[in-house]
Amino acid sequence: MYTFSEIKGNEFIIKNLQNGVKNNKVNHSYIFDGQSGMGKTFLAKTFAKTLQCERGEVTPCNICVSCKSFDSLNHPDVIYIEPKKSVISVEQVRESIVKTMAVKPYKYNYKIIIVDNADTMTTAAQNAILKTIEEPPAYGVFLFVSTNINNFLPTILSRCVSFKLKPLSNSEVKQHLQNTTNISDNELLDFYVAYAEGNIGYAEKLIKEENFLNMRELIIDMILNLREKSVTGVFSQFKVIDEFKSNIEDVLDIMCLYFRDAILAKDIGTSHILQKDKERIISQYIEDLSLNTLFNRLEAVYEARESLRKNGNFQMTIEVMMLKLRRKD
Repeated sequence: MYTFSEIKGNEFIIKNLQNGVKNNKVNHSYIFDGQSGMGKTFLAKTFAKTLQCERGEVTPCNICVSCKSFDSLNHPDVIYIEPKKSVISVEQVRESIVKTMAVKPYKYNYKIIIVDNADTMTTAAQNAILKTIEEPPAYGVFLFVSTNINNFLPTILSRCVSFKLKPLSNSEVKQHLQNTTNISDNELLDFYVAYAEGNIGYAEKLIKEENFLNMRELIIDMILNLREKSVTGVFSQFKVIDEFKSNIEDVLDIMCLYFRDAILAKDIGTSHILQKDKERIISQYIEDLSLNTLFNRLEAVYEARESLRKNGNFQMTIEVMMLKLRRKD
């Protein structure tokens, strides 16, 4: 229903937003930045709903006409913008944002434009919206949602109030999952919490993906099999990862957590590993490997992730990573 009570963590941001409403000091432009699944859009929508609530309090009442129209996605003065073809172009900014904001609100005090994936705005698009941000109408509020705040021009950043959502603690994520799922297996719950790394949305996504646990088994088996492979054999293992190319971030997360546990097991013992169901396999894996080798293998996964984020060649990046995972240093 988009209320602040539904939001876990990030109390400082919520308090800041509510104080702005309470003291009638609402900025014209905000950026909500953080990883996918951390609740940025939910927070932006809750703030927008609060601003438009007819009771004018620091949290939406959920019973006025404005709140009800917001929940039904029919609010006349809250507009949603999403990228077209992976980017927000200058044409989209001019037609859907600048022109829309120039028209006064239909009924309420504010006209609010929520721009999802706003960091995909091209440079030209950001320049096109700059004047509107610099000289906004009194009723205008922009809520930009992003996963990479560094993609914004400095001139945009300087005119926005920016909030960086932080990961939750493992205990907070676990409590949330206990309250919202029917998972009774405590080890399985800890497994999802470990992978989530403080991101409730990501944990919920993994739970819904029926294929995730099977993917994890295949990726860990591949890591183990690399030890016995020739260079040609290593390249033949590329097909295992290629099968999950569309979920490559999940694949790399699986590998990172495996090597994280292997490093802990080698350094201080298996009592601190997160994947308890893999304790025996990890113990066998690290027997003849140095701590330095394990660190290098973890670094190889991070390097592959960075290369792919920079649009590096997928097959070459993965094959180089697998060769490094086979090597002893």
